[in-house]
Amino acid sequence: MTDDIEEKIKRLEQRITTLENKEKNRVNTPYGVYDKDSFTQIMWITIFSLLGFGIFFFWAYATESLWFEPLPTYP
Repeated sequence: MTDDIEEKIKRLEQRITTLENKEKNRVNTPYGVYDKDSFTQIMWITIFSLLGFGIFFFWAYATESLWFEPLPTYP
């Protein structure tokens, strides 16, 4: 009987420690609550995508391609 109770207590302690660890790793943002690992992944993806768009627009403007072509001159 006491073994069952001790086993249940150990399980509850493990659950409590896992919940405490999850709570420590949470990051509150205006857009929601994330854990630290997924938040850093989201930030890196955002940084690289913005950097990629910036490089693309700079390339398009510098080579005067796509929609950045100069306006035609009329006589």
